[in-house]
Amino acid sequence: MGRPPEHSDKEILQLFIEAGEPVLFTVEVAESLDKTQQSAYSRLEKLEGMGYVGSKATSKHSSRVWWITHAGRMFATED
Repeated sequence: MGRPPEHSDKEILQLFIEAGEPVLFTVEVAESLDKTQQSAYSRLEKLEGMGYVGSKATSKHSSRVWWITHAGRMFATED
């Protein structure tokens, strides 16, 4: 079954709110969480499937950028 995640979905979404940037690269999320890029990517894919973040592949640097959606902001800030 695997270990439970060390960071909640809300904690990850808060990174986007607190970043002050419109998008984050996978590596930025990984560094903030002290995780590998693959681990961060997997969590971000899960959040994207839930509609909380969006993403787009960039041809520059063969990377992906991520942004928080309105639904993600609502979820991250609810009590």
